Amino acid sequence: MSPTIPPSMPSLPTVTASPSSGTAPANQPLPSSTGDTVDLSSLGRALAALGQTNQPSRTEGEASGYELPEEAQRLMELIQDLQRQLQEKQQELMQIMADANLSHEAKQVKLAEVQASISALTNNLMSAMNQLLQMLEAENQG
Repeated sequence: MSPTIPPSMPSLPTVTASPSSGTAPANQPLPSSTGDTVDLSSLGRALAALGQTNQPSRTEGEASGYELPEEAQRLMELIQDLQRQLQEKQQELMQIMADANLSHEAKQVKLAEVQASISALTNNLMSAMNQLLQMLEAENQG
């Protein structure tokens, strides 16, 4: 039986907004350079913050310019950490597959271990994302 490789995790859409006056309250339009307005909900701000984490001008833990509830920020940090761990496990999976020094049986055992870790991380990531989504949807309704 040959191992299956899980598909790569889809990346979250990147949303960029640059308010000229700092933070904006929830559901308030933000001015843009073209004169149009952008209205970001808490969910949109959270997704924007997650999508901007790979930009070099930001430091880890730095606010995205939008105030999110502390629990939402904690969940976003957890999501980012889980995504990082998943990437590491996927790289480890590829290294095992490319290792010509391992016997077929040893390779199968190691692949199964890493795949189990990937599965657990994926489940944790989906759970954290669902929690964040529910929290932000409840905040928008309330």
